[in-house]
Amino acid sequence: MNCIDAVEGALKSAIDHLQKQGSRHPQDATQFIRSVQAVIESADTFIGRHPEITPSPDVLRHVLYDFAKQLWVAEQVPSPSAAGDPPPEADMAEYYEYCFDYLYANGVYPP
Repeated sequence: MNCIDAVEGALKSAIDHLQKQGSRHPQDATQFIRSVQAVIESADTFIGRHPEITPSPDVLRHVLYDFAKQLWVAEQVPSPSAAGDPPPEADMAEYYEYCFDYLYANGVYPP
């Protein structure tokens, strides 16, 4: 395992832990997303101080962002039940993806 894989794995684990904590102890979405933002910004700072780890810190930023977004959207969109309810509409997932992007960029829910 090289350095960037170790950094990515550790940060994904931290993001996953934040998401699981939020599932066990319900919180406002802004709390989770602010925490994710802090993790990603911390990674940027660390990689900026240690450029030997990777020449492309933006790739790590995008991987972490997409990972967190997928976790959060999966938590928001209901899964089909065992009773055979219809699967959730793709529009719901798209809406929550938009919400995640908006919350991450602005710190508040979209109007």
